[in-house]
Amino acid sequence: MEEKVFKYYEIVEKMKNEMKRSNRYFYIFTLFIPVVIWAVFNVENSMGMVYVYGAFYLFELCTYIYRNATFNNKLQELERYQGEIDKYCVEMRSGIYATEYSLMILSGGASKNKIIKLEDIESIDSYTQSDGPGNIRIKLKDGEFIDIPYNNKIVEFLRRKEPPKCKKLESDLVKDLYVYNDYAEGSIFVPALNKYCEISIHDVDNVLKYAEDTARKAREYTINDIKDAITCSLWSYRDYLKEYGYDKSLYRKKIPIDVSENNILDYMLFTGVHATDGGIAFWFEVPWEVEHGFSWVFKGKDLIYVGSGQDIFPNDDSSILGSSGNYARKYHKEVILTEEDKKRIEETYKKNQN
Repeated sequence: MEEKVFKYYEIVEKMKNEMKRSNRYFYIFTLFIPVVIWAVFNVENSMGMVYVYGAFYLFELCTYIYRNATFNNKLQELERYQGEIDKYCVEMRSGIYATEYSLMILSGGASKNKIIKLEDIESIDSYTQSDGPGNIRIKLKDGEFIDIPYNNKIVEFLRRKEPPKCKKLESDLVKDLYVYNDYAEGSIFVPALNKYCEISIHDVDNVLKYAEDTARKAREYTINDIKDAITCSLWSYRDYLKEYGYDKSLYRKKIPIDVSENNILDYMLFTGVHATDGGIAFWFEVPWEVEHGFSWVFKGKDLIYVGSGQDIFPNDDSSILGSSGNYARKYHKEVILTEEDKKRIEETYKKNQN
């Protein structure tokens, strides 16, 4: 989608609309609602209500004055940024704009608007939530933390503008490989999934060699090599439906009942990869295993594990590889939904839809 560049007057107009909406709420809460309550309930203790309403009105009036004062301050701040905004101001998501030197958050009412100078940012971090898309946490140099909804475009923008606090290693196999004090991170391309995946490297002496070895190993696997893993993932989902039905974690991710090998990868978020001399592990987040994550583990080209957990490795000799929770073909029979299962799941699905 083509990016739209906003001008100063467009941002100001959006802020004015926010202010109008904020003032409208003030009138509704301080004038209209009390009158309706008075008319409907015909309150007997009139003086008591006058005192309560008076205190409430005074509070709202102070809030109203504060909102307007803050709004004017934000307009003055915008005026200082006018040239920057006219040059480059792109909407990253609803109400959040990026300029050359700042991130502008102009949603949630005039008093909550913020303009964050990129030079004032100390660090950024992203974290996920089991029941939602997650947030980006921005830490400013003065110690203030600001949370905004997660968005890949915003993360990429902030990391591009973030002051360099690390060493970048050049590699044809690993994209954006940065080495920090106690860890390194970058991203590698996995042809079998046709996706890039971020890798985080800890406690490794030769970071570049490890990262490139991981990238080479990942490139050895094709779509044909992962077909069985996709099938086993489908069995895992069916098993979940048989035991729990269609619950809220699936509903929130909008994953349908009739998932197949052709589309189940659309509902599996690729989060990591770990390669060893003996094989490779691919890690995911999936709606039917929110708490523990999900893994595919290969030893060579042999699929040895598909199931719950993101700490299963190719050289793992634990009993989990032989457990009933391992959906790899070598250890598990196909999971099939009976007509009774489908009927029960359909009922819970319709219940969640309402």
